[in-house]
Amino acid sequence: MATALATYMNANPGLGPVESLGELLLGNPLNAYDIYALKSDTVDLTFPTKCIYVGVAGDVKVTMVGLGTVVFKAMPIGLYRIQVKRLWSTGTASTNVLGLY
Repeated sequence: MATALATYMNANPGLGPVESLGELLLGNPLNAYDIYALKSDTVDLTFPTKCIYVGVAGDVKVTMVGLGTVVFKAMPIGLYRIQVKRLWSTGTASTNVLGLY
């Protein structure tokens, strides 16, 4: 099974690194919510994200689950595997941002 998984992952590099088969099966987000509606410069999100979906391109300012606040400049529409605990009002021009957890 591990050989088949490694072959599959090598053939599909867009999936990114996977620590184990368990992470592949269980590590995916199970829920989503509109974090754009909850953006704030002072309050963290209700549920930290495993991924975010950007529905309209633009700057996205976030505080990461680890440490640090960063602005992703001109972030295109798409799904990003970044763990976020705050979406900032100031510095976020993008809209339709969903948090998956």
